[in-house]
Amino acid sequence: MFYQDKDRVIVFSPAYPPVSRFPACRRVSSIEELAALIKAELPLWEKEIKEHMAMQNLTGRLQQNSHQDFVSVVCSGDRFMTGVFLEAGFDVNRLSSENTSPLAAATRKGHFEIVRILLEAGADLNGISEDRGHSPLMDAAAEGHRDILEFFIGKGADLTCQNKNGQSALVLATGNGHYECAAVLLDAGADCDQSDSMGLSARKYAELYKIRSLLEKMPSRE
Repeated sequence: MFYQDKDRVIVFSPAYPPVSRFPACRRVSSIEELAALIKAELPLWEKEIKEHMAMQNLTGRLQQNSHQDFVSVVCSGDRFMTGVFLEAGFDVNRLSSENTSPLAAATRKGHFEIVRILLEAGADLNGISEDRGHSPLMDAAAEGHRDILEFFIGKGADLTCQNKNGQSALVLATGNGHYECAAVLLDAGADCDQSDSMGLSARKYAELYKIRSLLEKMPSRE
């Protein structure tokens, strides 16, 4: 609230909830300066209040406000609580105690809506989880989640990433028997001759297991 006398306007922020961005008292010399101040500070003020209220909500619903709880909620597919954790300011790219990112955890479980929410919140599309050395695209391919795979490709995910064993998303999809996902990757331009640490490529896996549908999609060797 504020009051004005003939020389100045004095602005006070609300006492609760506490907001660090907006000072307890700010003196300005004109209505115009007041309007400019509010316009500049209000979005940050509202964001901090929102985060404070979300954290209060978490305190009432959870025994611990930890990152691991956040990842557990993501794995469960709970869209509401995922949103609450994000509003409370939890790091969308921090790895869990299992060395996986929230986006990787959602991808492996096949929770498409959680994946979308996390990406919109700033999750790293090509971030590597340390447990498998996979990007989210690689996890989608390895688990056979075609809808998520197509979503990542549409967002510009890197098709060339390889894990600790040199396996690409295409090799993982082919080797794990997810041929529809492999076909999607081939249509997107994935390299069928990119080899893993054993010297096997998606082409060689397809030849070994006689997967005609994939071989027909692969460009002929020069």
